[in-house]
Amino acid sequence: MQQPNHAISTRTCKSAALLCFCTPVMTNFPGQVAAVLEDLASEKETDSIWFIGSRANRTERADSDWDFIAFVSDRISERSARHDQVDIIRVDPNWNYLLEGQTMEFSGQFKTWRWRKIESGRASYTVRVTPEVGDRGTFDSEDVRFVKLRGLNVWRRNA
Repeated sequence: MQQPNHAISTRTCKSAALLCFCTPVMTNFPGQVAAVLEDLASEKETDSIWFIGSRANRTERADSDWDFIAFVSDRISERSARHDQVDIIRVDPNWNYLLEGQTMEFSGQFKTWRWRKIESGRASYTVRVTPEVGDRGTFDSEDVRFVKLRGLNVWRRNA
């Protein structure tokens, strides 16, 4: 099935169809990534999954990992990382977030990401890029910049 500006592939998982809204360069996720997404989609508290990061924004390197946001219906809690090359950031209804594999001390407020849905299946968000820390353990604050990136919805629970 084709859409005008992006390819959509559908995989069936235990709970629902996994919709992959992909750039023309990539039409499907590798097996290990797809397996993590299917596992995440099968959890009853997962409402939607969004593809973010360098791969979603076509700025990846060969060693880049795969980054996703999971909007969930329950409060965030500590969970083990599912795969060393797949990062899942869970966001709860109060806009708290936590990366799977990290402790609660690393949780934060997702509103700082400036997440905005811009159309069906697409969103934008802003991240702070901090320069390399120098020999003295500091960096020049004038070199901090904010970058606007995109997120692509790859799965959502049927209403």
